Amino acid sequence: MKRRKTAAGLLAASLLVGAAPVVTNAAPVRIVSTSITEQSSSGYRVNVTFSADAGVSRVMMPTWTEANGQDDIVWHQASVSGNTASFYVPVSAHKGESGAYITHIYVYDRQGQFALKGENVTVPAAVVTPPTPSSSLSIGDVSITELSASGYRVTAKINAPSGVSKVLMPTWTNANGQDDLVWHQASVNGDTATFYVPSSAHKGESGAYTTHIYLYDKAGKLAPLKGVNVTVPSGANPGGSSGNNNGSGTGVLSMAIPYVTELSSNGFRVTIQFNAPAGYKKVSTAVWTAANGQDDLVWHNMTVSGNTATCYDPVSEHKNEHGSYIVNAYVFETDTKYVLQGMTVPVP
Repeated sequence: MKRRKTAAGLLAASLLVGAAPVVTNAAPVRIVSTSITEQSSSGYRVNVTFSADAGVSRVMMPTWTEANGQDDIVWHQASVSGNTASFYVPVSAHKGESGAYITHIYVYDRQGQFALKGENVTVPAAVVTPPTPSSSLSIGDVSITELSASGYRVTAKINAPSGVSKVLMPTWTNANGQDDLVWHQASVNGDTATFYVPSSAHKGESGAYTTHIYLYDKAGKLAPLKGVNVTVPSGANPGGSSGNNNGSGTGVLSMAIPYVTELSSNGFRVTIQFNAPAGYKKVSTAVWTAANGQDDLVWHNMTVSGNTATCYDPVSEHKNEHGSYIVNAYVFETDTKYVLQGMTVPVP
């Protein structure tokens, strides 16, 4: 006698033939290990190894910074390969912030179960390294020699990777403004520029002289200028003092090359060391951005301690602009006698 197949039996048979095997006694999904690699100011990679008898449907890695709650939370989906998953968390996806990050790791299996683990990661702030003087157009140390009633020699160390076009040394006496201004062209030999300033070219005057140094490269760029003040003795008393020095102190008013610290997108600190044997009236910086001329020029009075002066220049005082900032630092012995050093600061 033949057994008749019912409709229900046929349906059950067809389901058994076409269905994938179901693991009814699969162990719960679990996370075996996690690790953080490729950690830098740009982000970090989260790696996870897991065990999932029922198979994995997806791995999610929600991430946010501790600052301001979860205002920057992003649910990242990791790439899965075998029993591992990985995802690189870029700081650009989280407002570019540095500091404390939190990443949770969710591993979901095909039965709807999940395992969870969290990681805390500290993302370092980006370090901005300003260009070194050796790789940029610049004027180095300046020295004065051959000083007498007849004049003096100005010698400057220069750096011009694109080649030197010319070095000019405009000079004048402090008496009567710039009525005796002469633009002298220096001789250049390798990394040195020099010119002898004769007092005869400046009405034979003694006293306080000012010389600025302009370095032009072959690309048409101008280095941050430098300036020196020199006291030329009179012929009657070549060893005496003159000008604004009043014979007090020894040595020459001078300043070392300024240097920058605390450089960030918010601003930077300028520090100088100087020598003012006859005392000083004020120490200041003039700062502006290279864009649009001097439309955002700001003068700062520096804080002085001993022979060191410093001040912080915030970008908020310069329309919050970034890029090249021009800094001129001045040490004023009097209103008309000063020494000047200039530099360019790249604000990120």
